[in-house]
Amino acid sequence: MWLHKFQDKRAHAIGNEQATYIILPSGKPKAIVPVKQMPYAQLRAYDNACRAFRRHHPEIPPCRGQQFTYLNSLILEDPTIQRYLIAIKSRPRNNGYLSPSTKQMAVTSARHFLSFLRIQPSNHALTGLIATKKANMSDFTLDDKLEEFANLEPIIAHRQYGTYILGIFKANRARLQATSDCHFDALTKPISEGILNSIFHEIDEKQQDIINYQAFSGQRINCLSTIPLNQIDLSRQNYAVIHVFKYQNKSRQEHDTLVPFALMQRIVKRAKDNNLDSPYPDYKEIWTQITTLAAVKYNVRFTSHYLRHRFHSIASDTPMDVNQWDYLMGSKKRKGHDAQTYNLNFLDEKLIPNYDRFLARQLEIGTPKTSPVFQQNSNDNALLELVKQQQETINRLTSLLTQSNSVKPLAPTPIN
Repeated sequence: MWLHKFQDKRAHAIGNEQATYIILPSGKPKAIVPVKQMPYAQLRAYDNACRAFRRHHPEIPPCRGQQFTYLNSLILEDPTIQRYLIAIKSRPRNNGYLSPSTKQMAVTSARHFLSFLRIQPSNHALTGLIATKKANMSDFTLDDKLEEFANLEPIIAHRQYGTYILGIFKANRARLQATSDCHFDALTKPISEGILNSIFHEIDEKQQDIINYQAFSGQRINCLSTIPLNQIDLSRQNYAVIHVFKYQNKSRQEHDTLVPFALMQRIVKRAKDNNLDSPYPDYKEIWTQITTLAAVKYNVRFTSHYLRHRFHSIASDTPMDVNQWDYLMGSKKRKGHDAQTYNLNFLDEKLIPNYDRFLARQLEIGTPKTSPVFQQNSNDNALLELVKQQQETINRLTSLLTQSNSVKPLAPTPIN
């Protein structure tokens, strides 16, 4: 679908390669030939007609972005869209919550599909399509059209649109016999720890902290960056606990995640000094700079989501229980019963000790000498001293054992 601007900046026509339409508040528009093929005199006449149309219909927004917003608002009023949104709210773990992105994608997908079918977007266009399908469920014309639509370029976007259309029809009891697979191979490729450390030491402290912030927690960057500061618990000595509610997590799992105390304390202090309510409200701009540096100088694709892959890869190679590190990532449990839900001491007695023992120090990326992530406390010093003493005892006993083996035993006295 494309949009053509005429000499009068207020006049627009919307269409595709086959036909062009004037955007009308209601009713079917009249199709004309593509504007690119029009003779100049005909184009001027059409331009004048558009200006006249604008004078009689001032309620239609003049620019492209506003026109799409206007069309989306019409589609949102369609009862079938409302039925789909209610179905989303009713799904397990959503608890009546509907994310703005889901709402926007549903409406946008419907607008693109209607334009593909050359149907004027309105507040009843989808209702008519679904009613037609219900009247003749054995007619697979619309099913075939959806599969054709889902394979247009760019294919990733159209596969996503197709998935939403399938959901809309399913929610309205008119399931289509079509597929729109949007599970593509991940573009994430391994990055050596040496390159990660090089990138880390070329950026400023704020950018370094946001990298380690996600590297230690394993949660998605949008959730971590917009979490309110009052959900960050700094009462423990070694690790800060971040409590994530269901509506803040994509998987709708309420959970806790861990970050080293010194790192989290520094991030919270920086946010408070700048009068911010969350750690990194500007995380998109920060990560754009980091990703650009990695691509230009090191020719690698380093995004925030890479750190989530890295957390999973490191954790899966440790003896730590999969349910525990999966819980930290905010993902669904992989095996067994979620028994920690009923364990009041799960966080302090199991999760934090195992995280510290198996995982934490493997997740760290290029700690700067001026701002260490882990604090060296008295308990750590005492433990190191104990290990040193035990090693000295082992060395002494080994020496004594070696000397005793070198002494020749006395010859036995013969018996007369």
